Amino acid sequence: MKTASAIFTGALLLAALAFSAPASAGTVRGDLAVSAEVVSGCTVTAAPMNFGVVAGLTGRVRTTAAIQLRCAPRINYTVQIDRGLNSQGRQRRMLNPVGIGGFLQYNIYQDAGYSQEWDDRGGGRRVTGNSGTTGRVALTAYGEIPSLAGLAASGTYSDTVVVTIQF
Repeated sequence: MKTASAIFTGALLLAALAFSAPASAGTVRGDLAVSAEVVSGCTVTAAPMNFGVVAGLTGRVRTTAAIQLRCAPRINYTVQIDRGLNSQGRQRRMLNPVGIGGFLQYNIYQDAGYSQEWDDRGGGRRVTGNSGTTGRVALTAYGEIPSLAGLAASGTYSDTVVVTIQF
């Protein structure tokens, strides 16, 4: 019996060795290419300018929207905002495309005092600056619907403006 037990134990040992993972026999090296291209420029992202739900327009309605620039460090930039898809002359307007339609006038300003318009014409109506050492610039656009004393029809009004950076 001891012989059969020894043979069985030996067979188990051989089977375990046969199914075990092979030992590491060496080292292999390979190259990993790493590269980057840095360009002098900027990107822009803008949050929506939402005036919210307005119950009658007996007074001015104001809101803000964040505009973020990511530029290469120390880039001089100029930011302009066009008149939008529904403008009439120099006046920005949001469109209500449902029912009788209609327009709702609004303006975008550079300052919290709502005194410096922000558009794509010259004469101080654009925002200029330098991206500094970080290249990150946070700007605020100030939106205002002027007092219309309830002249706008009920509905949802919208427009799209284009923010452009020159550098």
